[in-house]
Amino acid sequence: MLSSLPSTSISNILDYLSSRPSRFSSRNRCLFALRPFLRTYDVASLRLRQVINPADGTINHYFVSRVDRQRFHLNALTRSELELYLRQRFGVNSDESLKQVLSVDPNAPLFPTQQRNYFSHNTLQQLYSHLSKIVDRHFSTVHKKTIQTSNEKCDASRSHLRLI
Repeated sequence: MLSSLPSTSISNILDYLSSRPSRFSSRNRCLFALRPFLRTYDVASLRLRQVINPADGTINHYFVSRVDRQRFHLNALTRSELELYLRQRFGVNSDESLKQVLSVDPNAPLFPTQQRNYFSHNTLQQLYSHLSKIVDRHFSTVHKKTIQTSNEKCDASRSHLRLI
């Protein structure tokens, strides 16, 4: 869905998602940060132990899919979004290690739901679709306003020209 907005950077999308009033804004930001790197099924099946390094409590640079053992690398932005999400979800201060999160339940899903313990890949795909529509609607409106403003500036600059 976002392919129709090539000029929109992922950081702009993440900023917009955090500005929307929602108790799930950090989760939605994290999901959107993971989207370019992982398949929906892999995001739905992520567990805490796959994301957090048990030795030092940092976010792993990659993880291996439980389904087909494919290796997925995560960039710095995605790792920082994962860390922010986990710190908010578990109430861990920025000066504390995320190692304590693993002591709760290392096999807990990374993205739990209200009704179930984890997202199914179909439900997660519906959430991605819903978020994509919201983001597309917002950025297409912003893009239209930008084009309209630039067209108005062009019209104003042409108004002083006289035809001979």
